Amino acid sequence: MLFLSAVIHADTITLRGIGKSQPIRRLTIDKIDYLSATDLFAAVGAKTDWGEGHKALDVSLGNKRLSFEVARHLCKVEGNDYNLVHAPVLRNDEMYLPVQQSLFLLSDVLERVLVYDDDEAMITAVKEGFNVSGVNFLTKVNGDLLEINLTKKLDYEVFVSEGNWVNVTIHGGRVDVPRLTRRNPHEKIINVRAFQFDNSAQVSVQLRENVVEFHANYAPDPHRIQISVENTAFVSQAGDSTTLQRHDEYNPIDVIVIDPGHGGDRDGAVGKNGLKEKDVVLDIALRLETILEKSKRFTPVLTRREDKNVSLEERAQLANFARGDLFISFHANSSDQKSATGSQTFFLSPAKNDEARITALLENQDYQVDNPDPTDRNKKDLDFIIMDVLQTEYLNQSRQLAESIQQELANGLNVRSRGIDQAGFIVLNKVQMPSALVEVAFISNKVESRLLAQENFRQVAAEAVYNAIVRFADHYEKDKTSAGSQ
Repeated sequence: MLFLSAVIHADTITLRGIGKSQPIRRLTIDKIDYLSATDLFAAVGAKTDWGEGHKALDVSLGNKRLSFEVARHLCKVEGNDYNLVHAPVLRNDEMYLPVQQSLFLLSDVLERVLVYDDDEAMITAVKEGFNVSGVNFLTKVNGDLLEINLTKKLDYEVFVSEGNWVNVTIHGGRVDVPRLTRRNPHEKIINVRAFQFDNSAQVSVQLRENVVEFHANYAPDPHRIQISVENTAFVSQAGDSTTLQRHDEYNPIDVIVIDPGHGGDRDGAVGKNGLKEKDVVLDIALRLETILEKSKRFTPVLTRREDKNVSLEERAQLANFARGDLFISFHANSSDQKSATGSQTFFLSPAKNDEARITALLENQDYQVDNPDPTDRNKKDLDFIIMDVLQTEYLNQSRQLAESIQQELANGLNVRSRGIDQAGFIVLNKVQMPSALVEVAFISNKVESRLLAQENFRQVAAEAVYNAIVRFADHYEKDKTSAGSQ
């Protein structure tokens, strides 16, 4: 139903380089290209097992198993979530997969670079041995994202030289120089150059705008090097966040951004006893701040420390400017069903069910107030709520953080545990770090509203989240240490 009014164009493209050249049906829906799953997996020699009505698909490719579902942007690769960004669609009883992310995924699984050329209607499997596969460039509200696509994880270095050249040296990199430099991926790019050396490759991208601040990191699923080039005008709008300490992105987890929801003239949900969500979550946030400071291991940063308005966009700006390592947003849930109870923790992803969708709508109401122009809001809703590439790298970490928090809440609070869920929370979307939104309890429930009013309950909630942060940080830093010693 989502695409009934969409502009749809159908044609055929060719896959070459893996056995005999194969035709693959292609759909273009609102400028997004999709490929027939049947044709694509037949072309690469995979075994397929279809669910009823071709709405679900299990794929065996080599020693890997993949699973896809129509209207679900997360597929499974060996049981782990992989973000396709755009969900598979069903047309004439045939599943179509988004081209770019699907080829990233298959390049990883096949350990061969699949290069998509829209103009020539061609996908080419580049010769084995090349592990630097391409350049992507995306423009975002708070800056630009340059990505160097890889077929496996490789060490790298980034430096900026005169003339706004962003230079990425990839140790052990092998690059098909003519193919990588043949096309310019974006109007903001002047030149793309590639160089092959004995033990490394270099990709150099010349940008039209000045590179003042940038942040580089590796992201899996698919393998890529990401260079975020900050829009300094956007950063300067982050209010009094200029007083925050900047932390090196390679430090262990130490900067924890705590976000008490609502505030000022946005009360949030209100219980029958007059208890306001904005007051409850601020108190829990301040308690967590105290615990973090006493630990001397973490530096807490609050998006608000008093009862004042802070827009959802400003909260994300502040968190990013502080170079936070984790972002945790506190809320109290509400429902028309007064029997609804329990704690729940969310991570960012399109909602899977009506309850999660309703929760997101409630917590996004402040954004609707700040953006009353329906035309402008519709544009921004797409920018903020729909899952995009920038969030892919944090999906698994955010889910792990949510799991850790919810387990500690279940152990500490004397309320029902509703588990973890996913939904499109605006405040989480622009945060460039693992993030979670915590619904501590239902303020609309008479019993839990009384609990939320108690200092001891709030203290236990803060301590539970602190324990979850420690668990997550210990696990993350152990993995980083192990990876560094290999």
